[in-house]
Amino acid sequence: MVLGGFNVVTATANFSASISGNFDDEEDTFSAARHVLEAVVNSGRDLRKEIDGRGQLEKQEASERAPKLKAVYDTTTGERNGIITPGGTTRLSGKNLSFDSGDNAQGVFFANNGTLIKATLITTNKPSQLIVDAPATLSAGEWEVEVRAMLEGVTEVRSGRLKLPLVVA
Repeated sequence: MVLGGFNVVTATANFSASISGNFDDEEDTFSAARHVLEAVVNSGRDLRKEIDGRGQLEKQEASERAPKLKAVYDTTTGERNGIITPGGTTRLSGKNLSFDSGDNAQGVFFANNGTLIKATLITTNKPSQLIVDAPATLSAGEWEVEVRAMLEGVTEVRSGRLKLPLVVA
């Protein structure tokens, strides 16, 4: 019926066909080289009634593609997002974590009051998981862990930090 030029109306959806493309004048006819027949589907009366006013809308900020740290595991203590052992093996999980270990601007960094120390021993470098040895030079106190990476299709190094500080005792 739709291909015959009719609209099909149901309680949940309305179906029709439409031609896209430009006609030169009122006497111009359909040309497959310049025009396309497209299906058009719109919500029907009952579907609109069912949805209207039911959902809670919330504005979402556009997310920038960057490393996203979700958790840091200290394999020495078994702690998650808590204690970190200097010189111990540390597993980081998240998204967009892999980096070019040959680029000094990229990697895993530990930050504390202006001090920045880069992890140098990387045993696993995957998009969702990094395994590194925490630098043995980490002093007692709170440290933040940051991953810096140049993601595919991006022209600058981007960084992501774990939202929680880690504690070196």
